[in-house]
Amino acid sequence: MSAGGSSKCLASVPTGLTVSRGVVEGRVVVVFAFPSDDAANDTRIARLTPAERDVVRLVLLGCTNTRIAELRSTSIRTVSKQVESAYRRLNVRSRCELAALLA
Repeated sequence: MSAGGSSKCLASVPTGLTVSRGVVEGRVVVVFAFPSDDAANDTRIARLTPAERDVVRLVLLGCTNTRIAELRSTSIRTVSKQVESAYRRLNVRSRCELAALLA
């Protein structure tokens, strides 16, 4: 799994989505802001396990799998599997599609 983040990705994010750029630990990150009370998003997120929800939240904050593993005190392989599982449950193939789906 790669961290994604090309200009093509940002071009496919729906309008109305708040996108901010910042620097975290010396790395440029893009942060997407999503409405928290969206019923459709709640239904989609309900399909995920608590661990998958946490990983998806960190993915949407721009964290790499390596950084997520560090933050969650787990292996990169575990994070990769959780990301893959979340993609499968949500029927997406990339971080960009994940962001667009939950916008």
